[in-house]
Amino acid sequence: MSAVALLSGCQVSAPVIEVWVGTDDRELQVTVDSCNREPEVTVVETAEEVLLQARVDRSFAVATNDCADGAIVMLEEPLGKRPVMDESTGAQLTVQKTG
Repeated sequence: MSAVALLSGCQVSAPVIEVWVGTDDRELQVTVDSCNREPEVTVVETAEEVLLQARVDRSFAVATNDCADGAIVMLEEPLGKRPVMDESTGAQLTVQKTG
């Protein structure tokens, strides 16, 4: 029982698989490969880039990579031409426009 209590709250990185930007250029709709684990997505902005950090509670189930969850993050400044990067993979993400 105590081992379970020690493991709860431990979070790991999860890959971001899609990013959509709203018409106001500040709202990012993010899809995370986390399969019903309620991702927490934070953003680190600089003048040069936007870094998305997705975290989920650790799961000891076998990862199947067959379902995703969404999250919305708000930028302090409009996205403009800044690239959006995924912290877990280091990859630049393709940003799609909504509406």
